[in-house]
Amino acid sequence: MHDDQLKITRLEQISPVHTQFGEHDEFERFPVIPRDAGHQCGVYFYRLPPGKANFPYHYHEVNEEVFYIISGNGIVLTEDGEKTISAGDVIFCPPAPGGAHKIANTSANEPLVYIEFDSVRYPDVVHYPKTGAFGILRHDSVDNEFFREGPQLDYAAEVETPDRDW
Repeated sequence: MHDDQLKITRLEQISPVHTQFGEHDEFERFPVIPRDAGHQCGVYFYRLPPGKANFPYHYHEVNEEVFYIISGNGIVLTEDGEKTISAGDVIFCPPAPGGAHKIANTSANEPLVYIEFDSVRYPDVVHYPKTGAFGILRHDSVDNEFFREGPQLDYAAEVETPDRDW
């Protein structure tokens, strides 16, 4: 459904969708402008529990992502290693291997809250460099497909660093 009216909302007014991939990646996502709403961008609030991360380490071929950290502390895993992030930081991920990322909450007791702004162009290909997996994202998310040499994508295999819980 494509909205054609100005929209004002707050995090507290949006029902979260809880998502978990394996043991380490877990978050609540609050859709402001869902990717399937027919707009040119998608906007979501995220809340990561302490010690958890968002999606497996990945990058897109087509869509850009921008994250604004609202509260909490964490790291973003990049192709150059871990970068510390905190409230007020803005992260831009271009659609290229250099834009590969994974956001994790390093706090022991405080959630990491951020807002994500994405371009919405389909089809898109998402690469998971640590496993060699990739996904083809289509406008209708029901038709998304994920592949890798060998078995299907296993999110539990996305643990980047053995000494971390995420």
